[in-house]
Amino acid sequence: MIPKKIINFIPDSLSENLDKNGLALIEFLDEFNLNILNDILSIWYNKYPEKAKEIILDSLGKYLEAEIKSNDSIKQKRIKIVNAVKRHKLRGTWENDIKIRIDSITGKSSSLVKNTTVFESDDSILISDNNIDNDFYNTLGTDGTNEFGIYLPGGEINSDVNILINKIKQELLDSVPAYFVIYLGYTNDDGNFISLGVI
Repeated sequence: MIPKKIINFIPDSLSENLDKNGLALIEFLDEFNLNILNDILSIWYNKYPEKAKEIILDSLGKYLEAEIKSNDSIKQKRIKIVNAVKRHKLRGTWENDIKIRIDSITGKSSSLVKNTTVFESDDSILISDNNIDNDFYNTLGTDGTNEFGIYLPGGEINSDVNILINKIKQELLDSVPAYFVIYLGYTNDDGNFISLGVI
């Protein structure tokens, strides 16, 4: 516990013989202790950017990736921290994060799609038991001999689309939750989703 009045904690022999230098020291120590106490109590406000002490704003901004610059005013720092908290709360959500990022790169209005691809006679099989008696560990595409395969729509991706997909991948890398797999692509005239990339 920080003493509130230093005079109560000094020996009687000293307190009875105080000169003006002694009184100045006691006033200084009282003020020092009061500042320390206020600093300790202000820790409660560290979670409120609008009330937090100025000294922690840079550290808080760095922790939250608020992009605080050295020439930002205190008010700008507080606003950037509040906005960073909002961004983190919405990070990885479709409407408030992912869609905005994709649309800003493509200039189009992106949307979520359900698995709409219609497989006609093609199927897929994945076997992961490592048993050498199995003929198929994994098949990709039909060759006319095997009855299994994955149907992949043909055609090469043009280089501009490839650059766009790579930009989207880079932009979303930190936003997509680790347990999600995101397929980037488009829906063709038949209503089938054509995948162009995976994150």
